[in-house]
Amino acid sequence: MRLPVGPDIGPHPLECPGFNQSELPRAKDGQLRGTFYWGGRLLLTRLDDYEDALLLRDTPRDTTWLHLPVDVPAGFECSAPEEAQVQLVNLDRQGPPEVLFYFKNDAHGAGGGTTLRVLNVFSLAGEQPQLLLRTLQWQEVESWSGGTEKNGNAEPTLHQARTERRVRLRGRDIELGAFASEYGAGIGVDRKTLPGPLPGRYRYQGGRLYRVEASR
Repeated sequence: MRLPVGPDIGPHPLECPGFNQSELPRAKDGQLRGTFYWGGRLLLTRLDDYEDALLLRDTPRDTTWLHLPVDVPAGFECSAPEEAQVQLVNLDRQGPPEVLFYFKNDAHGAGGGTTLRVLNVFSLAGEQPQLLLRTLQWQEVESWSGGTEKNGNAEPTLHQARTERRVRLRGRDIELGAFASEYGAGIGVDRKTLPGPLPGRYRYQGGRLYRVEASR
């Protein structure tokens, strides 16, 4: 089934801010800091010591880089990406490989917070990078409740819950499972309301994204 374009389903052309190579972090030996992919055209690095970033250039010799913007599914607030991982897979069996970019998103305050693990899938074909798919992989929620002198426990109590979906490659397809509660289901995490693509197998073909099989 061909999918209509939505908040987390592309293709969405990306507005990518540019960086001159002189602005990028370097190691002590003067080399660019980070991990190169795709023959030196992609670089996973850390900007300003707080944000993991994926950068793209036209050729391995270019000194101008584009910063591929990443985001969390609609309904969540995005902070600086951390603990990022990159996987290159040629999903449509032609042209450049697609990029699977996994990262952690952490938003906490005094009363608790939420940690997300998110996947963004990018296409590098054409003149402008595109977002193909965005999904939540797992969510962890923490909240604190204070004790009372009445029950003899003045220390605050930590409550935790984790909700997760299976995200894996099956041949040329990306398979997304249904959300399931791993633990702590009783503290306010409703897996039925979590945003993102429906469970199923997703295929990128002919410049479009298709849902080729529903989750069993």
